Amino acid sequence: MKKNFVTAWKDICREGKKLIAVKSGFIVFQAGNTIDGMYFVHTGLVKEYVTTTDAKQSIVRFAGNGAVLGSTGFESETFRTSACAHEQSLVCFFEKKYLYELYLANPQIAFDLMHYFSALYNVVAHRQKTIALMNLREKMAEGILYVAETFGINKKNELST
Repeated sequence: MKKNFVTAWKDICREGKKLIAVKSGFIVFQAGNTIDGMYFVHTGLVKEYVTTTDAKQSIVRFAGNGAVLGSTGFESETFRTSACAHEQSLVCFFEKKYLYELYLANPQIAFDLMHYFSALYNVVAHRQKTIALMNLREKMAEGILYVAETFGINKKNELST
């Protein structure tokens, strides 16, 4: 998305952006709260999750550097997931009104975000569908592959965390 920023839009971004330093365990936003802007992970790792009826957390995904958290809300929409810092992180927040200005000034950014959310939705929907059909061994293997893709593998050929 950065490729579509030009000098004319930098002022809008500078004015509307807030950087928030958070410690591990800090709740960035909670499901049910009104969406008042968009969050990006500048640096660090944030866990997006849903809470089940029996108060258990079900992790939707881990979001790292550059990832968008939650979604962009219009009118009075609410977050469907919650987000919590998994490690010390720097989260960038854009207020709705500045995002709207940015979308109007540069429709390409709105288009890029639409593609980003579409791809993210497809990945999550595919993962949910396939996991529902897997046995325990397959679910464990899928979990290990997800951790390897998300966190990487270190020089000792071990999963990084």
